[in-house]
Amino acid sequence: MDYRKTLTLPNQEFTIPMRAGLPALEPRIQKRWADMRLYHRIQEQTRGRKPFILHDGPPYTNYPIHIGTAMNRVLKDFIVKFRTMSGHNVPFIPGFDNHGMPIEQAVIRKFREEGRTPSKVELCKACREHAAYYIGLQTEQSQRLGVFGDWERRYASMDFRYEAKLIRAFGELVEKGYIYRGQRPVTWCPVCTTALAEAEVEYEDHVSESIYVSFPLLADPNRVLAGRKNPYALIWTTTPWTIPANLGIAAAKDMEYSLVEAGDRTYLLYAGLVRPAMEECGISDYREVGVVKGSKLEGMSFRHPIFERPSVVVFADYIKADEGTGLVHTAPGHGAEDFYTGQEYGLDILCPVDGNGVFTSEAGEFAGLPIVPEGNAAVLKRLREEGNLLHYHEYEHQYPHCWRCHTPLIFRATNQWFLRIDHLGLREKMLEEIEKTTWYPPQAKNRIYAMVEGRPDWCLSRQRTWGIPIPAFYAPGNPEPLLDRDAIEKVAELVERQGIEGWFEAKPEEVLGDREYLGVPAAKLEKETDILDVWFDSGCSHYVVLDSGYWPELSWPADLYIEGSDQHRGWFNTSLIIGCALKGGAPYRSVLTHGFVLDAEYRKMSKSAGNVLEPMDVAEKYGADMLRLWAANVSIFEDVAASEELIQQYSDGFRKVRNTLRFLIANLADYDESKTAPPQEIDRWALHRWNRTLEQVRSALEQYEFHRAWNALLVFCTQDLSAFYMDVTKDRLYCDAADSPGRRGCQATYLALASALCRACAPILPHAMEEVWEKLPLSNKEESVHLAPFPSPESDGLTADEEKRWNLMLTWRDRVNLRLEEAKKAEVVKDTQESLVRFGPPIEERVLPDSCRDILPTVFKVSAVEWLEQNAEIQVMLAPGEKCERCWLRRTDVGADVEHPTLCGRCAGVVKAC
Repeated sequence: MDYRKTLTLPNQEFTIPMRAGLPALEPRIQKRWADMRLYHRIQEQTRGRKPFILHDGPPYTNYPIHIGTAMNRVLKDFIVKFRTMSGHNVPFIPGFDNHGMPIEQAVIRKFREEGRTPSKVELCKACREHAAYYIGLQTEQSQRLGVFGDWERRYASMDFRYEAKLIRAFGELVEKGYIYRGQRPVTWCPVCTTALAEAEVEYEDHVSESIYVSFPLLADPNRVLAGRKNPYALIWTTTPWTIPANLGIAAAKDMEYSLVEAGDRTYLLYAGLVRPAMEECGISDYREVGVVKGSKLEGMSFRHPIFERPSVVVFADYIKADEGTGLVHTAPGHGAEDFYTGQEYGLDILCPVDGNGVFTSEAGEFAGLPIVPEGNAAVLKRLREEGNLLHYHEYEHQYPHCWRCHTPLIFRATNQWFLRIDHLGLREKMLEEIEKTTWYPPQAKNRIYAMVEGRPDWCLSRQRTWGIPIPAFYAPGNPEPLLDRDAIEKVAELVERQGIEGWFEAKPEEVLGDREYLGVPAAKLEKETDILDVWFDSGCSHYVVLDSGYWPELSWPADLYIEGSDQHRGWFNTSLIIGCALKGGAPYRSVLTHGFVLDAEYRKMSKSAGNVLEPMDVAEKYGADMLRLWAANVSIFEDVAASEELIQQYSDGFRKVRNTLRFLIANLADYDESKTAPPQEIDRWALHRWNRTLEQVRSALEQYEFHRAWNALLVFCTQDLSAFYMDVTKDRLYCDAADSPGRRGCQATYLALASALCRACAPILPHAMEEVWEKLPLSNKEESVHLAPFPSPESDGLTADEEKRWNLMLTWRDRVNLRLEEAKKAEVVKDTQESLVRFGPPIEERVLPDSCRDILPTVFKVSAVEWLEQNAEIQVMLAPGEKCERCWLRRTDVGADVEHPTLCGRCAGVVKAC
């Protein structure tokens, strides 16, 4: 008789999908979720619970989702699923950001290819169609990643009601005095032909023309340079094209300036920089002939190095003592510091460069030249001709670039719209709210605090079309804008009906009606042509979405914002401005910032480098759960690496967890809930280990340390279950009678562990765990694992003394395993199961009660253990008796039953009962 056939072996038909099976499995599961309207079922089930509001930072809709967007969506989904299963109501309204230059430029290119020049209305409609396509595509792709949300009621910044709400927000800011229009220096992109906000500026390596320029003396009322031959001021700059706009030379009152004779000239410059400046200019024969305090330079002026006009000495507190010459070339039309210094001293705001980066007629002989490179070259040529270029060399440094086209930016003083950061104590309020907010990681607070502490007024206006119009009007001949709250509301009502296209189509009288404003009929007014910065759109998202009433399940402020670390100067920052200005506080209670996604060598991904990892390719090849598992394995607070190789590497963890669950559930094929039995001590130990693991998992998820949570789950599966508990309980499961209390108690433990483990993994692996959930033999279980509660620690009944004993026995097991392997190699035994272990632990370890020594063969997975009363080396030998053909253990009672001479007493009894 083949007694092995009488073993209660696992159900071999049970399967959990292998990694290669996920791409086929996931769409089927997603269809089931859609058919059962799972997200809405979850919301109905959790209605009335404590809300947790995660406000979605809207991704831009000009492309399919990339790996960074995919990671962001998945991380948010981890949180939504975990918080929901943990007892909260977590409505998630996905968002999309639609206005702005990238879409406008993409659409304009299409019109140009067709040989057409669109009207503003045609352009806006085409942009709207373009954005709508990518809203649909990104929605589909996000759902393919298993992301739950109310995709039917998503918000989009181009929705008419959203656009109208933005205009009303602008109106409120106007009413509170935050908004002004004026000439200010702004960072300007000559390619995109628009002003940029601080959040749209990126610093990149750039090679500039570093030059030292001399300015001949014109006036010296304090006789600082009296009697000196050919006196000049010496300045240093890396932007030669700004020299035509020079109107002044800035000095520091408290610095000392040297008079340096070199050849037939005398140069004025900061005393501490004489030597490096002279060396840089290649002047070795020089001598310092005098020193003067900076304050003595007051009233001096020098001739412009090219034009016949003065360059007056002004004073400023930003003069550096570590580079240059201590005298700073000042062009009020081309720099923030220069601008305000120029205002203080009554200098003109000369900006001889247009929006395309071309010199205007105000630049005189340079008019019509692009400032780079032709303008730079022409200025250098004229400086040489005038004898005022002392030195030229290329200078590599960090320089501001446009975040969209990566063109080096220029500074231009232009008329723009601004939001006052220091109005009504706004800056101080923002800093207070930063302190109140919880930041993940904690050091993120310092970064945004510094940015808010030093940020300038927010430049709100853009010189484009696809965006929210600034609802202002102008009377003929009057440069002051009309900002009337009633007029702004009429614009909002128009946009609410027709979208921003209505603004471009309607005449002023059609917007405002038949009435006068400031004594001027509406028909004679002109509309503002600038639009609002796209960061205003997203910065107001909390004001529009959380507090509008359109989504009544949401509330202000949000519990959490989560985006990439670049949003300290972007969305986190602008949202904070709007929140504090309009609502009196931050729109978030906590903020999580994650790093950027780079390639395996931590380089930026780019199509030109060929190192882009497309998330949809990963989902179709390996499964969305594998991409999610990658996101759960990396430390998100830093920049993270992504590649197919890494995803395959992390999938090994999925295989281990999958195999653990497969084994647990496969042994439940004949599970009968009506025949459960109490767990044995080893079962209670396993449940106890799970409770400790669950504490780690919950703590990690609550701190958004997903890699720590996954690692705890993986360690539990591989070490506590696979390497020990499941291994040593096989004998009970396979060889004991099917209905024996020991086996039924073990099955109950397996079911409890499988159920809890499945629910704990569900936020990370939603598809695979849904498949597991379907196979669990639980009565009255929820229709989806995502409707089930996240596991909570349950009483396992393991006392502190029992826990200590188990820790000790596992230590012994490690020692014994080493001896068992040595015995197999020496051919003392063929299989560890047939071993007898003689064991005499040290006196200090003899805390195991006599009654518990019987469990040691199970712990060591051997036939017998002989407990020695004295300390002795572990010995391994062949156990006495014969090998049972059914359980493969050596027993002295093998053959005691004459009907089954090759079986031990236990196995004979089981076989007879079959």
